[in-house]
Amino acid sequence: LPISHVDLQFTRGNCYGIIGANGAGKSTFLKILSGDLESTSGTVSILPNVRMSVLKQDQNAYDAYNVMDTVIMGNRHLYDVGKEMNALYEKEDMTDEDGIRASELAEEYAEMGGWEAESDASRILQGLGIPTEYHYELMANMDGRLKVKVLLAQALFGKPDILMMDEPTNHVDAPTRRAIMGALAEFRGIGLLISHDRELLDALCRHCLFMGPRGAVMRPGTWSEGAAQEERERWEAEQAAARQRAEAERAERERAEREQAERMAEDARVALQNRACDAQAAAPAPTPAQPSAGPEMAPQAVAPEAEEILLFEVRVPRSKFRQFRDAMVALGVHGSLVKDKE
Repeated sequence: LPISHVDLQFTRGNCYGIIGANGAGKSTFLKILSGDLESTSGTVSILPNVRMSVLKQDQNAYDAYNVMDTVIMGNRHLYDVGKEMNALYEKEDMTDEDGIRASELAEEYAEMGGWEAESDASRILQGLGIPTEYHYELMANMDGRLKVKVLLAQALFGKPDILMMDEPTNHVDAPTRRAIMGALAEFRGIGLLISHDRELLDALCRHCLFMGPRGAVMRPGTWSEGAAQEERERWEAEQAAARQRAEAERAERERAEREQAERMAEDARVALQNRACDAQAAAPAPTPAQPSAGPEMAPQAVAPEAEEILLFEVRVPRSKFRQFRDAMVALGVHGSLVKDKE
């Protein structure tokens, strides 16, 4: 589904659940926010010096690295500075330029907390249940369940200001899931979480963004609270649509009934005219006047009383009586309407 007209602001200290059916645009929305995908319109504004971290989903992307390096790559700039600095210090024939460059890198590395990087990474890994004997193991040799934890440690490394996660508890066992929930519960930045795990959403999120056919709607509260409100509004929208359909059907039915009444009245008017013409044609010709023999007045012929002709009698249901009567009056038709039973 296309994502449009989304105007949102995320604040520090809150974890936001992103909810919707498959294909609703959740992952696309997260990629736009992270900068991995460019939007066709609009802007994503992030404050200066704010660091963003995205939980990777490809478990095999770091198979060429050991666990410790993989975690520290959560702050890519710190990792690159450390690697370049170490490479210069390991040169046997270091030049003066190399020494100056290494000194500059060491200063920057210290400012970013690089000298504590490995101890910080080790603490995160142990908190997720990965013992120290695995910390320098090659990622290619790690069990898939442990890889998930390593990638989460990578996302949490360096205390990012914004943490984005797409289905972090998919295909993990119960202990791994509990470890992930515990680590995310301690995160104090801005969390953006795509998940179908209702327990995870209820435990971590106090705001939920529901994405669907009606657009994107931010609701305060847990997933359960937001879903209940979403269901109520969906039901209310369906009821309103049903009322509109019923009103449209009623109006169409009344229009059809009016047209039927008008056609019947018009047919009656035409029939009245035809009967009047037939009666006039059947009337006897007038007797010619006789010449008078004297001053006496000839007797005056008395015109017969006009025969009252009943044009028609229509039996109509009681509920339609007024409509038929109004149509006949509007057309100037006189006839007999009889209220019939329903």
